[in-house]
Amino acid sequence: MIRQLAVRLRFLIFLLLLFLICLGSPAVWASSLPESLVLGGVPDVDPLQVTVADDGNISVAQWDERDSGWSGSGYVSRYFDDMYWGTVLFINVSGQSYAFHSDAFAYHHFAADTAEPFGSGVQSISADGDSIDTEWALPVLPGIVLTQSIRYESGSTVVTKQFSIRNEMSEAVRDVRLVHGGVAAFVGTPYLPLVMSGVAQRSITLAYQDPFNLRQIHFEAASATPWNVWQAGEQITVFDALKYDQLQQTVAETVLEPACFVGWNLTDLQPVTSWSGTTREDFAARSPAPSPTVAPTPMPTMSPAPTSTPGQSNPPATTSPEPEPTTPASTTGPTNETGSPESSDSDPTGTDSENDTAGPPSSGTQLTDQTSEAVEPVPQTGENGMPISWSIVLYLVALILLMFGRRFIQRTDN
Repeated sequence: MIRQLAVRLRFLIFLLLLFLICLGSPAVWASSLPESLVLGGVPDVDPLQVTVADDGNISVAQWDERDSGWSGSGYVSRYFDDMYWGTVLFINVSGQSYAFHSDAFAYHHFAADTAEPFGSGVQSISADGDSIDTEWALPVLPGIVLTQSIRYESGSTVVTKQFSIRNEMSEAVRDVRLVHGGVAAFVGTPYLPLVMSGVAQRSITLAYQDPFNLRQIHFEAASATPWNVWQAGEQITVFDALKYDQLQQTVAETVLEPACFVGWNLTDLQPVTSWSGTTREDFAARSPAPSPTVAPTPMPTMSPAPTSTPGQSNPPATTSPEPEPTTPASTTGPTNETGSPESSDSDPTGTDSENDTAGPPSSGTQLTDQTSEAVEPVPQTGENGMPISWSIVLYLVALILLMFGRRFIQRTDN
């Protein structure tokens, strides 16, 4: 009886080990991850590394000497969980409401009749290696085609994002709204508030007020297609509004878990017509360290020099929606909403907000070599992939089971 039990136990351990080995295989999990293409990411050349997945998720990592994980220096994602950033498209067809979204938001509930992820789009890279296009024929509504174009020129701190919607159906689609965004992340001092500021329909600035390493993301709409939908604030508040397609056109002042969405309300899109809109994100720190850096100075005579504005002791109050002249577009006031030429001439990267997607290549063929191939997929929010660390855990579990099983079998044989 004991020997029969030992034989059965051997067989069960063999099947369990085979299952765990297959389950933990990186190749098995990698096959379920999306394909990705990369722009930039050349150390000492590119401040940014932009990863675009074919499921609509996007990652923008910035070279950071101080906060780059364990390596001491490297590219650090400015989006939470690397790729918690994407697009949501709301559409109404024949009285039915639809919400199509990037895979990053797969676990969010949308109050629409039908909510579907974009799925895997068709990706291509431009000849100059500066732009990645992804096209989706939407599930359930294949007559609606969404095209996303992400552009990044080598050496720049600006990422340009253009979205196009084409209606190939024989009927008009109603209540069309496209929003893009997600949750931002800055590694550094825990629970340090982030300061937001904005100018209606043109720009939003998210600033991480680390007195030793100021970092920010500046969101700006192209003057030809200003946003008419946006909201920036605490993550739970913003996503609750997104759930019901009711972004509030508000910008919070200070947040701990920042989320930001910007976009466009098109109302209707007639048959055999298309629309496109452009927005940009600048990751450069456009102003010097904030005022709190003066406080630790032991010499009291230094305080009058930088103190030219009242309320310097309050960091949020000193963050003005009017950035320094090095901003990618002029934000000296809401008067720029008329689309004056000033907003395009002040771009430090030489990229006009009106024609970012058609700019010339900036440097050599080095970037083309870097971006011509699909990169190793990255585990991300909403994906069904398993990181390599989990594969190692499964292998260790299999090894422990094997050791205890052999010991038990040896005892039963004796």
